Amino acid sequence: MHQLLIKNLAADSLVKMQSHSILSSTFLPGFYVNKNGYLTDANEHFYSLLGIREERSLLCHLNCFSYPLFIACGLSEKIQAAFTSGMSMKNQCSLINEAGLEINLEYMLLPEYQSDGNICGCLVLLNKLSTAEKIQPDPLLAEALLKHIWEQSVDGMRLTNSKGVILSVNEAFCRMIELERSALEGFDITVMYDTSHDNGQRILRRYSENFHSRQLQSIRESPLKLLSGRTIFVEVSDSFIETQNGETCLFSIFRDITQKKRIEEENKKYSEELRQSNLTKDKFLSLVAHDLKSPFQSILGYSSILCEEFDDLNTGEMRDLLNKLYSLNKNVFRLVENLLEWSRLQTGKMSFSPAALNLEETIQEILRLLLPMAQGKKIQLSSAVSTKFEVYADSKMLVSILENLISNAIKFTPENGTILISAKQVKNRIRISIKDSGTGIAKEDLAKLFALGEHFSSPGTNNEKGTGLGLLLVKEMIEQHGGVISIESEIGKGSTFSFTIPSNW
Repeated sequence: MHQLLIKNLAADSLVKMQSHSILSSTFLPGFYVNKNGYLTDANEHFYSLLGIREERSLLCHLNCFSYPLFIACGLSEKIQAAFTSGMSMKNQCSLINEAGLEINLEYMLLPEYQSDGNICGCLVLLNKLSTAEKIQPDPLLAEALLKHIWEQSVDGMRLTNSKGVILSVNEAFCRMIELERSALEGFDITVMYDTSHDNGQRILRRYSENFHSRQLQSIRESPLKLLSGRTIFVEVSDSFIETQNGETCLFSIFRDITQKKRIEEENKKYSEELRQSNLTKDKFLSLVAHDLKSPFQSILGYSSILCEEFDDLNTGEMRDLLNKLYSLNKNVFRLVENLLEWSRLQTGKMSFSPAALNLEETIQEILRLLLPMAQGKKIQLSSAVSTKFEVYADSKMLVSILENLISNAIKFTPENGTILISAKQVKNRIRISIKDSGTGIAKEDLAKLFALGEHFSSPGTNNEKGTGLGLLLVKEMIEQHGGVISIESEIGKGSTFSFTIPSNW
C-alpha cells in the first residue's frame, strides 16, 4: 500500500499536508519556500547540511531563486520550474555548502496549493547520497520517505477507493477516530460513523456521487460523530490519485480542529455578550444623562428667577426658591455619587474590605441621619434588629446599601406611614428586611427595578425625584458580598426589600 502512495508522490495530494508538520517529523534535511522564493521554514538537518550555525537568521532573508549555492548546483532553476509547472519533481545535484564541502544530493520538490488552486509555496526535501548512490540511485528512498511521513504525521491520513472501501490509514487517523487499524482497513467508510439511524447507505451514496463527479472541496470543515458518541470537528483535505494499474483513489488528510472550534464558539459567545452589554450600558448612560438634564433645567429655571427678580421677591418667596434649589442639588449630588460608585464597581476600582460589624449599631447610625427626612413626612421609622447580630461586610458598602433602601422606603411611604427594619439568622447569613407601608410596586414592574437599561423611576408620595440607579448599585454591592436581594410588594399595601449578607458567626 505504501508503494501505491510512493508512486503518486508527484501528484499534488500529499503536499497539501502542512509543510511544518513534515519538516518537524522527517529525518531528512528540508525547507519551505514561498512563492517569492524566500525561505520561510526549515529544519535543523537543513542548516547542518549547509554548514550554517546562525539558523534563524536565514529565515525571510535567504532567497532561493538567487542563493549562489543553489544557482551553482541548479537547484534554484528547478525550484522556479516547480512553481511554473506546478508539478512535483525528483532529481539529483551536487552542492558545495558554506563550509566548502561538496555534497551529492537527491532532492524532491513538492509544490503546495491553496484552497483556490493557486500555488502558495514549495516544500523541498533533500537526501545526502554517497558516490555510489549518485551513480545508482536508491529506488527505495521515496518509499522510506513516504512511509516515515505517513506514520509520523500528526494529521490523520486515509486512502479509499471508488466504492468507499478504506485501503489504508495511518496511526494518527486511528487515534483521532478512536478505532484500531484492523477495524478500518478493508471496510467501507461507514465503519467510522454512528449508523444507528440507518444512514450508512446515504453516506456511501453521497460518497459515490462526489467521487464519480469529482465534485470535492479541496479543503472543508465538518463535524464527525464517532462510534463512541463523541463529536469532533475536522478539517479535511481531499485529492484524487491514480494507482499503477490505473485505478483512481481518494487521498484524504484529516486534522482535528475541535479545540479551535471550541475557542471560536466561545469567542463568538463572548463577543455577543460584550456587544449586548455595551448596548445595555449605552442605553443606561443615555437614561442617566436624561435624568441629570431634568433637574439641571429646574435648577437653571429657579436660579434665573432669583437673578432676574431678586429685588421683587419677598423673604418667603426667596426661602421657597432656595429650598427647592437645595432639594434639587441634593438629588443631583446623590445621583452623581451613586453613578461614581457604580462606575468604580464596574471597573473594579472600589475597594472591598469586609470586617466584623455590629449590625444594630450600623442601622442606628443611618436612622439618625435619615430621621429628619422621615419626620418631615410624619413617618414612624424604627428598627427591631437585635444587638447580638454581627455581620462580615464592607462598612462603606453596607452603609450605602441600607441608606439607599431606607431612603427609598421613606420616599414611597405616605405621611403617617411606617417603616420597620428587621433581621434574622439564616444559616451562615443574616437576612435584613426593610418593610414599608408605602404605595407598593406592580408585579410587571418588579423585574425592571434591577435591569440595567430599563428606565423605571417614579416620583415619591411627595413628588420626590429619583433615577433607580441607587437600586442597581445596591444589587451589585450585595452581590459583591455573595448575597441576594428580593422584593415582596403589593399595590396600596407597601413593599419589603430583603437582602442577605454574611454573618460573622
